[in-house]
Amino acid sequence: MVSKLAGMVQIVQNRPKHATTQDHALTIPQSSIFFGGKITDNIGAFVQTTLDNAGVYGADNTDFRYANTAKLSGIDVEYGVTLNNNPTVQDLWNSTSAWGFPYAGTNGTNGVNNGGTILDGLDNAVGLTAYGMWNNWLYTEIGAYKGSKVNGFLNIFHFSTDTAANRKVGYNYIDGTVPYARVALQHNIGKNYFMIGTQYLRAKVIGNYYAATPDASITFKDYAIDGEWQYTNGNHIVTAEASRIWEKQSNGNSDNLTTTKGKISYFYQHKYGVTLDYITDANNAGTQNTGSTIQLDFLPTQKIKLAAQFNNYTRFGGTTNNASDNNNIGLIGWLMF
Repeated sequence: MVSKLAGMVQIVQNRPKHATTQDHALTIPQSSIFFGGKITDNIGAFVQTTLDNAGVYGADNTDFRYANTAKLSGIDVEYGVTLNNNPTVQDLWNSTSAWGFPYAGTNGTNGVNNGGTILDGLDNAVGLTAYGMWNNWLYTEIGAYKGSKVNGFLNIFHFSTDTAANRKVGYNYIDGTVPYARVALQHNIGKNYFMIGTQYLRAKVIGNYYAATPDASITFKDYAIDGEWQYTNGNHIVTAEASRIWEKQSNGNSDNLTTTKGKISYFYQHKYGVTLDYITDANNAGTQNTGSTIQLDFLPTQKIKLAAQFNNYTRFGGTTNNASDNNNIGLIGWLMF
């Protein structure tokens, strides 16, 4: 079991455009312990627990699964069931939200690098889905998620050392069952790999659930499409990924969101890399946040990654006025053991 444990520490120095000496201090935004691998012949798990920069330790990405193989009418099928704590944690591709770029981020970059749709992060959820890979070509997955309360049994998948009182502030409760579906096609042509996929999720959420007067429930319907291309030739690897999420909300306001992301990266000898990332969020009233990231990577060993991350905003908080004031440069050290 010990051989299935691993750890990670991120060390960051953030340099905002308008910075003070304190802003340049080294921080450790997160440290994680991982368990990953076989439990029995057909059961395995990936479990990440994380200590954040506020000193709170708790559950992070978690995926328990049963997997097996079969032949149906001469077609090879890999199938199974996964129990996980956030849609796309169990996904096979980095084009979805849980594993998308940036894999390590500097302070203050969330407006550029992460969208705000439910598919970008379904809080306090636990789901059970069944999946199948048909002839190493067609992937299908369908299942459902349920919400957990702070003191409920299912909250073990979101455990935290933070106090219950703190966790109840702004708590979003998922009311009812959340259906989730995923379909993707993949294929190799020579040194090129291609994938195109789609996702669907529908969730009813009550915001500020523990407040004296909780928010009115809102139903979110998310539809998404994503794709990936990878070219591998000896020491050279080029990867391009893109996704678009359309989110419809039932509150009748102008909060319907469309999130578009794109990323392309090049690595030489698995050691030197450069990545360009772009994201824009838009609602019915117009674009809210638009920005891009350039990241330079150097991996002296497989267990050490050093990166410089340049974040540039062209629109922030719904306006182009002074958007670049939020630009920043981050220096990242990622240590794995």
